[in-house]
Amino acid sequence: MEFKLISFIRDGLQNFFVRRNPNLIERMNHPCETAQFIAVRRNPLLIGSINNPTEKVQSEVIKNNPGLITLLDEPCEAAQYIAISNDPFVLSLIDTTEDVRLAAIKSNPENIKFITEPSERIQLAAVRQDPKVLLYIDNASEKVQLVAERRSLHMYSFKDQDVSKVGEMNQSAFLMNPVQSSKMSNEKSINKDISLSL
Repeated sequence: MEFKLISFIRDGLQNFFVRRNPNLIERMNHPCETAQFIAVRRNPLLIGSINNPTEKVQSEVIKNNPGLITLLDEPCEAAQYIAISNDPFVLSLIDTTEDVRLAAIKSNPENIKFITEPSERIQLAAVRQDPKVLLYIDNASEKVQLVAERRSLHMYSFKDQDVSKVGEMNQSAFLMNPVQSSKMSNEKSINKDISLSL
């Protein structure tokens, strides 16, 4: 009971002084969450001066100003998600967790261009969604290159393949085309009628 009373008084005093001068938050060792909110609402740049800001405070500041995440020594994962969803360029400014990077890639595979040295897992996730992002990846592994090549609709490599099979593939694509197959069936019936009349 006594601790709660002391805590209540301490928090009340912090809130009182921070309302008067938000910069005082810089001198507080363990400011309460309410005092943190009061300070950053008056001056969002103070987020970098708060000793161990709470996840809620970080998230609120970053939601409105994604670039301010660079002021945090160790931004929480929630703040990282918010920052990259508002401005993917933030990926190039801070160290993010693998899960945050993966979420950025899932939202837009081109976000890989903002990730320094993406892991193979991140590279694979990106090229599986859009093989063209291979252009943004330095030192892509063979596996990543292979997946990108297989997923690409516009690139076809004949390297190490039997070129004679290309004609067969084109023929089957031609036959699977509904317009061409109906033309061929009409031609067959005409040819059949001609041969019967002869």
